[in-house]
Parts: sequence; C-alpha cells; structure tokens
Amino acid sequence: MLKVSHSEIQQMEREYRGIADTILYFENMTIPRCPFCGSSDTAISQVGIIGRTLRIVHATTKFHLCASASQVHGKYFCNKGRHYYD
Repeated sequence: MLKVSHSEIQQMEREYRGIADTILYFENMTIPRCPFCGSSDTAISQVGIIGRTLRIVHATTKFHLCASASQVHGKYFCNKGRHYYD
C-alpha cells in the first residue's frame, strides 16, 4: 500500500529520475501471504541503504529494507508479524 501522496512521489521523481516507476513496480507486485499468520501485508526484502532506496521504503509497504545481508532471513517480510519467510 502506498504510504505517500502523489505529490510526494513527484518530488522524489525530481530528485531521483525513474523512482516513480520503481515505486509502482513494487506497489504492483504480487507477494505471497505470510505462511505464519496469513497476512497479505507483506514486502519483498532488499539490502542496502542509499537515498533512492530510503525513498522507496518510505513510499510503499511492499518494500522492506535491511542494512546488511546478515539481517535478511528470507525473501519476504511480514509487516504485521514482523518476521521473514520464503
């Protein structure tokens, strides 16, 4: 689910050309439900911290950011249950 307004995405686009398409790519992803709690409030796990990725994680709940690969314990992340899964 988008967490920011259209005008915020336009501002991000001025700073990072192409980021609006990236946000929409993640927003439109079909991500499997959490196998533990059944929640559909899930995200794909990504590693890295740079300005662009910080903006993406700020904009959509379907993108979960980790500072290092050692923090990622699965391909997906359940926002409701706060755990990783594959």
